[in-house]
Amino acid sequence: MRSKAGRDLARYFPEIVAASKTLPERHFIMDGEIVILLEGGFSFEAVLQRIHPAATRIRRLSGETPATFLAFDLLKWGRRNIAVVRRQVN
Repeated sequence: MRSKAGRDLARYFPEIVAASKTLPERHFIMDGEIVILLEGGFSFEAVLQRIHPAATRIRRLSGETPATFLAFDLLKWGRRNIAVVRRQVN
């Protein structure tokens, strides 16, 4: 699990990693967003709180404010490329 900038995010969101391990395919690429729902809305601040060096804090917050992965696109499933590149024709 990587950010747009290529940063490894797996250690900060163990509940998302655990959920991904329940999928039938081990190798896949999805595009999406990590979100945390608080008080009826998404909280970007709660997501930022999870990016912390202390493992104990990450464990505590993953229980208190669990994250969800909202998938927008499935790009690759196993060896199969799913993404279709669309070209604009002028």
